[in-house]
Amino acid sequence: MKRLFCVFVLLAAACGSSSHINGTSTACTGGACSDPDSGQTIQPQSDAGVEYIPPDATDGGSSAVGFADGAVSSGTFAIKQPSDSVVAYQIDIAHSGEQTGDSLMPPLSQKWSVDLKGAVSYPLLVAGRIFVTFRSATGPSLVALAAADGKTLWGPNALGGTYGWATAAYGDGRVYAINTDGVLSAYDAATGARGWSTTLKDQYSFSSPPTAAGGMVFVGGAGSGGTVYGVAARSTLPTTLASS
Repeated sequence: MKRLFCVFVLLAAACGSSSHINGTSTACTGGACSDPDSGQTIQPQSDAGVEYIPPDATDGGSSAVGFADGAVSSGTFAIKQPSDSVVAYQIDIAHSGEQTGDSLMPPLSQKWSVDLKGAVSYPLLVAGRIFVTFRSATGPSLVALAAADGKTLWGPNALGGTYGWATAAYGDGRVYAINTDGVLSAYDAATGARGWSTTLKDQYSFSSPPTAAGGMVFVGGAGSGGTVYGVAARSTLPTTLASS
């Protein structure tokens, strides 16, 4: 049974969904999808499908540049997210704050609580795991908890930074966390092992939460104007593919 718990997330099991490429329904959860016309390869997130809309598509959608494993396409990538998963700030990559498919109804009761002994940011919820950044005694940290009972699965992992805050997003089996100095790191969602880390250049204030979509991690930086960065998510040596 689903419950609403101390960090205000709806418990639910994540599930995959099918994708549509040029109008063709394709199950691409956990593997790459291929456009039958152009051969364009799309790498979906492990808990969500990807819809690739080619540049000449007539079925609407906003114009965007999509990235997949370092390849650039002029089509649009739309992530099909399970209705109960929480992969970014404000629930989904659109930051809508909505879970329209959830069947949770009041009255509600507390199932468990955990005291992290510091200010807690928004939680992520994927496949029975909760990922949350918080301000520990030693600085910003990232921890994974079991959604069923709140037990620590891994962490806390120290994230560093000048100020005691960090934010995170989930995608492709990884948790991406960034501190206020612009150090962006990827952690294995199952084990907490850090896969890579990179420092974003040219800005010095990073308070904007990241978003992982279409094989990329997007984040904004400020200090001298503003910059939007796009970092290849799956590379062990991440490359900033886009900034503006």
